[in-house]
Amino acid sequence: MRPGSQLHPGISWTTSQHLQSSIMLRFGVRAALRQQSRALVRNESTTTKAAEAAKDTASKAQDAAQKAQEQAKALGVKATAFVGSASSQASGFVGKVLSFKDPVLYWGKVGGEIAKQVYTKEKMSPPNVVEAQSAVQNVLTQLRNPETFKNASQQDYIKWVVYAIELMGFFAVGEMIGRRNMVGYDVPGLKEEHHH
Repeated sequence: MRPGSQLHPGISWTTSQHLQSSIMLRFGVRAALRQQSRALVRNESTTTKAAEAAKDTASKAQDAAQKAQEQAKALGVKATAFVGSASSQASGFVGKVLSFKDPVLYWGKVGGEIAKQVYTKEKMSPPNVVEAQSAVQNVLTQLRNPETFKNASQQDYIKWVVYAIELMGFFAVGEMIGRRNMVGYDVPGLKEEHHH
């Protein structure tokens, strides 16, 4: 981890180092207190020196605790600022998404009304089963008859090519809708490899 880089948004490398140093300082103070208490047991004759050493160690421990408390406060302030920033960004994003709701609903209703008017004006209706079966039988009969292709004009060939292109276009659009992507499938966990 480099100095100046972010461990987490809002918590810098230096704050992390301060936190680590305050933890190490606490452990050091505890170790010093243990050594002082052991020295007191071993050297009962020098009680005044031990008392002074204990006072000195206690003051060092108090200073270390104060430093740790100040660093914890600074870290708390940074964490509060980070949470406030994240929540304001999230609310801004939600506001933007919600601002699109009304225009999308409006234009969806307009498109639906136009489609309804065209449907009723053109007297459009989906074919029933009998009509669909007769149309399929008619096409299959024409495709099986070799005379269909011998007697066809250039206009018929052009019409068939246009029908084939329309059919491929509808298939391609259906694939795009199914993939939810214009190009290729989104396969999770598959990394794209570039070969040069």
